[in-house]
Amino acid sequence: MGYKSVSPPWAFYLLRRLRQRGAVARARWRMWRESHDGMMQSLIELHMKVDVLHRLSAAQSNPIAHELGRIQELLREEVAKQRALMLQMKLLEVDSSTFVRFLGDRVERFQRETGIGAHFVSDLEEVHMPPRVCRELAHVVEEALGMVRNSKFSSSGARESLVRLSED
Repeated sequence: MGYKSVSPPWAFYLLRRLRQRGAVARARWRMWRESHDGMMQSLIELHMKVDVLHRLSAAQSNPIAHELGRIQELLREEVAKQRALMLQMKLLEVDSSTFVRFLGDRVERFQRETGIGAHFVSDLEEVHMPPRVCRELAHVVEEALGMVRNSKFSSSGARESLVRLSED
């Protein structure tokens, strides 16, 4: 005769509530990401329009050109902040099954966005680490790329970067 475990009724209630909260959190994340994507598209479109006006007014020596340049720089900074925020949210989704691909994608995007040569080298196809460790390491790489980006504007002027992942 086998032993049969009987869970108290409140355990089923708690399990159901946890599942509902997870579903609600996923739905909120999806809505935030979709609204964020739309906002980013609007900011980039606005940046492009201001760029056109800035070039036209600068060609005509218009005094408004300086102010348009300032607005354009503010828009550029806001786009960069929003991208960084989105990346921080994506860091929460990194685990051992997505870690290597995440790093490769991130380095590739870094190169596209900054124009700084960036390379990702890995002798691993997959890692076996807890999700918390994957998120921490992804955050470290993100911080390092941020420092490289900032050095582009300093006297050191980084032109190349390398992210290497290996078992050693």
